Amino acid sequence: MVGETPNLAARLQALAEPGQIILAGATRRLIGDLFRLRDLGRQTVKGFTEPVEAFAVEDVAVTESRFEAARRGITELVGRVPESAILRDRLYQAWAGAGQIVLLSGEAGIGKSRLGAQLAVEVANEPHTRLRYQCSPYHRDSVLHPFVVQLGRAAHLAAEDPAETQLDKLEAILAPARVAETAPLVASLLSIPTGERYPPLTLSAAQLRRLTLGPARPARSTGAAEARIDAV
Repeated sequence: MVGETPNLAARLQALAEPGQIILAGATRRLIGDLFRLRDLGRQTVKGFTEPVEAFAVEDVAVTESRFEAARRGITELVGRVPESAILRDRLYQAWAGAGQIVLLSGEAGIGKSRLGAQLAVEVANEPHTRLRYQCSPYHRDSVLHPFVVQLGRAAHLAAEDPAETQLDKLEAILAPARVAETAPLVASLLSIPTGERYPPLTLSAAQLRRLTLGPARPARSTGAAEARIDAV
């Protein structure tokens, strides 16, 4: 390979510590806010007359929308007036009590996510709660991955939080009357150790799945963990 791009990549590679990823400014602008980056400032590298911007990748960013994270601002919606009107109409029907499900289907890049973003802009000032679940090709073996991510985001969990702090945050978003029953189940779903705060769940995988996904049951004096995830 020849040219400026591979030459710059080789120079930035020399700046990287073992296991570290270094990006140039042009790449940083392409990836938007998909990753947490640390600005290394402008670096003087051989073969370039001007110092170049360099950024170290710290981690994957926690974001509700990959579409919005990859773009810093979105352009005006063009040519999708009928589709946008259908989405808005279905939303208002749902708010009026007539449940609606809308499937946007089509080839990659035709503007499905852009339509959803437009709807969010149009109703931004309306009182509502939006829950966003995203699948990932990297978690095909985990059918509950979108819900795990949403729960973690709702509880404001951070990877650097100790287990006790994560449990505190988790308990804060669960229904108070059932927190003793639901917290161990949700903590297990999120792989948060419960330590001595809750008794260990001596359940098979099938029992754990049934209790986590099953309908809520009336509280029982035995304290058995027969509850679903009640509130987020």
